[in-house]
Amino acid sequence: MTYKTIGVGFEFKYQGNVEYAVICDSRLSLLEKYVALKEEQTLLKVNPGVYRPAEVELLSGNSANAKDQLDWRLKAMLERLCQRMVQADFGHNTKELSF
Repeated sequence: MTYKTIGVGFEFKYQGNVEYAVICDSRLSLLEKYVALKEEQTLLKVNPGVYRPAEVELLSGNSANAKDQLDWRLKAMLERLCQRMVQADFGHNTKELSF
């Protein structure tokens, strides 16, 4: 979601048991103001040592108890929350504040 928010398209590639996310499209990236991006540049490398052996494909929850007992209400979907956090980080960076 973060890469989507800043306008960087990526795809996962595999080399042996190592997984990489590489840039496949960065024409509209907000990040280019700060760093030079190149096609096929590695964005991240997944360390196989941190894989959980019983990783599940989908996790879901039920917020009914939080709503009933705490009067909690959803204010932002996950993707919108990610966008707001990334925009805030870029705002701090443009003011030369530390992340």
